[in-house]
Amino acid sequence: MDNFDLKKYLAEGKLLKEALNKSLMDFGEDVKAFLETKDLNVKLVKGDAQPYYKPVGEDPSLAALVLSSQGTELYIIINDSKMNVLEDIVKKYNLKTLVDMKKSGGWDQDTNKKTQSKGEIYMDQEVNKSRRGKTFALNVRKFDPSEIN
Repeated sequence: MDNFDLKKYLAEGKLLKEALNKSLMDFGEDVKAFLETKDLNVKLVKGDAQPYYKPVGEDPSLAALVLSSQGTELYIIINDSKMNVLEDIVKKYNLKTLVDMKKSGGWDQDTNKKTQSKGEIYMDQEVNKSRRGKTFALNVRKFDPSEIN
């Protein structure tokens, strides 16, 4: 451990890669801990996200992380007055949309092959497009190369 060079490790992107190749539930635990540092009361559950939109929309101190029943999506639901917190999550975990992934290296134009790592976590759409009533709901998923045509 004496020879461990954190700067080199960070430069190689290893910490980020490890963070984004987790299960969605593990990623949800990380996001929950982050949201709690922002003084939010966070509930992490599995099931239907619908029942959480109204309470979160009515109370800016609440947030919900809902893993879909199939375990394929994690909904990050925050009051619309806390949009900046969602943007912080996107920056902290370097989340991209599939379009962004394709533009920034998810696709090799010369070989016409997908290069993004299977299992990386991405968001369905940009934060500013994820408004649902009085909430912002960011949906994140695990990357599967078969999803890009």
